[in-house]
Amino acid sequence: MQSLDDLRKQFPDFDQFSDNELLSRVSKAVGMPLEQVAEDFGFKNAAKAPRGVLGAANDTVVNFGNAAIGGVKAGIDFVSPGSRAAAALEGVMESGNQTKSLSTRIADEKLSQALDTSDIGTQLSGVGKYVMENPLQAAAQAAGSFAIPGAAIKGARAAAKGLGFVDDAVNAARSVGPITAEAAALAGNQVLSRAGTAAAMGSGAMLAGGDAAGDAYDMVIRGGGSEEDATRAARAASVAPALIGAIGGRFGAEGALARGGTRSILRTGAQEFATEAIEEGSTKLSANVAAGQYVDGIDHDGCCWFCCAGWYSRWRYRSSSGRDDAPIYDARGV
Repeated sequence: MQSLDDLRKQFPDFDQFSDNELLSRVSKAVGMPLEQVAEDFGFKNAAKAPRGVLGAANDTVVNFGNAAIGGVKAGIDFVSPGSRAAAALEGVMESGNQTKSLSTRIADEKLSQALDTSDIGTQLSGVGKYVMENPLQAAAQAAGSFAIPGAAIKGARAAAKGLGFVDDAVNAARSVGPITAEAAALAGNQVLSRAGTAAAMGSGAMLAGGDAAGDAYDMVIRGGGSEEDATRAARAASVAPALIGAIGGRFGAEGALARGGTRSILRTGAQEFATEAIEEGSTKLSANVAAGQYVDGIDHDGCCWFCCAGWYSRWRYRSSSGRDDAPIYDARGV
């Protein structure tokens, strides 16, 4: 059985990569699942490898942080796709991902593959399996993803109070005639609810549209397209997800928070679960369609990795067949 040390001897430039990063890059170069590549290099039962307390804690912190940072990046991409700020944030998230334990990264990859399909059932199944098998990581991602919408909703509700909109609504109700304290409170809460809902819909549109814009931009650039084409693809990709994101913001957990109360959030938990999966699926699909107008989608990641793909494919052929006449692997088809 080959090991990562054997790979590094064959390709000395790979000494700069950690085991985790090297496995990820090989997986990408040969177009095979990370779990399969890890087991080929001697990491048995990689998907269930123990993480330890520190490993689990690190994975949780990284997932929370990356989800929150991803929201900021999506907002930037929605306004200015391909900016240096967005690229810098992408680098921060990728650095965090490389510190995750192998089992968590395998689970992340399986979730990503499910969401990359256009089938809603597959998306929901993938999300459900991830949540059941990785509840702590799913909760961390959900909490991080909620950071920007939550802040927007709280800010909108606070602004409605600070600008006197709540008092205006109460005074308007009282001008009609005497009202009870409960009625006055209801009038004020309606204003807060509307302000929060508007913020939830706006942030939902921005995050979903920005995710699609960033994905489309990156796909065009990686495929050899120009910055102008990448920007056009990003703009086109953001439209449909933004609309779906706004709807999700209205009827999902964000809308529940906007209307006030954790009870409402708990009641809409299943609904939020479904809308998040649909939003993510629409984001991937829209980005793929928009980018496909400009490039063929092939991601060329350097000649060294093409050679690595050939070496790995040849070794797997020899290992499985016992023969030494393996064909040359054309990594350009990856």
